[in-house]
Amino acid sequence: MLLKDYETLDIKYESGHLLPGERARMNTIVVELESIWNIEEIKARQRSKERNIKGGDRNTAYFQDIANQRTGRKEFLVWKVMKVCWRIKN
Repeated sequence: MLLKDYETLDIKYESGHLLPGERARMNTIVVELESIWNIEEIKARQRSKERNIKGGDRNTAYFQDIANQRTGRKEFLVWKVMKVCWRIKN
C-alpha cells in the first residue's frame, strides 16, 4: 500500500502537480519505508549470524585447527620449559 501511494505521489511530483499536503504525505511515506527497510536489513543480518552460529562457515574448521595447533605448541613449550627448570633446580 505504501509503495503504491508513493508511486502515485511521485508521478504527481514529477509532473509538477503535487499539493503541499501531498508533499507532506510523500515525506511521511519515505520515512515509514526507510524504517521498514532498516528493520528488514537488521532481520537479514540476524538470520545470517544465526546461520553462521548454527552451521558455521566453510573456514571455521580450518581456523579451529590452527588455534588448536597453537594451543598444543604452547602447552608443549611450557612442559619443555618446566622440565628444564626442574632439572636445573635439582
